[in-house]
Amino acid sequence: MFARTLAGELDIPFVELGPADVTSKWINEGPQRVRQLFAEAEAVGPCVIFLDEAEHLFGGRDVGAGGAHAEDRKITSELLVHLTADDRTAIVVGATNRPEDIDPAILRPGRLATHVEIGLPGESSRDIPVEIEGVPHELIGDQLAQLASNTVGLSGADIEELVTEAKRRVTDTIPESKNYISSSAKLRMAGTESPDDPPSFEEPFSGDDVEQRIYGTILQTREPTTVRAIADQVDCDPKTARKYLGWFANLGIVTRHDGHPTTYERNDAYFEWRRINQLAADHSVEELQDRVRELSMRISEYEETYDAASPAAVDAVAVTESSDERTIDEVYGDLADWATAREERERHERARQQRTGGEREQASG
Repeated sequence: MFARTLAGELDIPFVELGPADVTSKWINEGPQRVRQLFAEAEAVGPCVIFLDEAEHLFGGRDVGAGGAHAEDRKITSELLVHLTADDRTAIVVGATNRPEDIDPAILRPGRLATHVEIGLPGESSRDIPVEIEGVPHELIGDQLAQLASNTVGLSGADIEELVTEAKRRVTDTIPESKNYISSSAKLRMAGTESPDDPPSFEEPFSGDDVEQRIYGTILQTREPTTVRAIADQVDCDPKTARKYLGWFANLGIVTRHDGHPTTYERNDAYFEWRRINQLAADHSVEELQDRVRELSMRISEYEETYDAASPAAVDAVAVTESSDERTIDEVYGDLADWATAREERERHERARQQRTGGEREQASG
């Protein structure tokens, strides 16, 4: 991250090299790869060359002769040649978690002489990026503070993996969340629907009348609006409106406009996510596939009719479909929706098959 940021600040290309890029099972091929990689990197002009896991590239050369160690010494020597070259235009940055394993010759002046220790991020530096299937979820106040305090001792990579795992778990469980009312609840109670089936969402509220009215107002409001304006529209006190809007912000239904604490706007990405999931829930994989095939054929016919190779070329052309007039761009939009829904349905089907297979293995065991 440090080297990539450096390249960005200098506005020059970033090239990353690791042990796998230069090592080889063939004798003398490793040094040749080093020469080739440096030549290709510097051919683009000034750049930052990042050597990851530097301890494997610059290991000590006082190991016994022969075998793989001899090849490692050749690679280290070749890297030294490029580090000390007078005509070098690249900035070379190495990273390691084991500095004690690096050949001291590499760390002398004129080579990798500047050493920077990058410790674990402090509490104020631990940014927690939360996004679930493209739907951002806000973390506010004590929530963010609690997460920051719970990640003491974690590196940036650890936090990234933690967030990835959290997103996976939330995505897997959100159809069963108590904050959502599934229209297929009766089927599930009867045991005829798998928990891995795509959710058939209705509205994400518990039934409170004020909450429903606020949600309905959000659905109809396209522009940013304040807590006070929402409270006036639904005839409730601002404290209640703030409570429900904060809850909706945590769900991703709304976001704070420009970070303002009392101004909200609807999150269109959330409603798009729900719409695609509903489409996947209402159709089988075969139905979705048939619709994708039908739309693809229709687009091919449109493009052939109007002698156009792209939707932009016939953007203004109206095509009659039943009693509706639709532009080819609209049909392209339909195709994208149905294709995404098909992928979502297939993902749920794979999850169901894996779960069923695991249950069978347990039963047979």
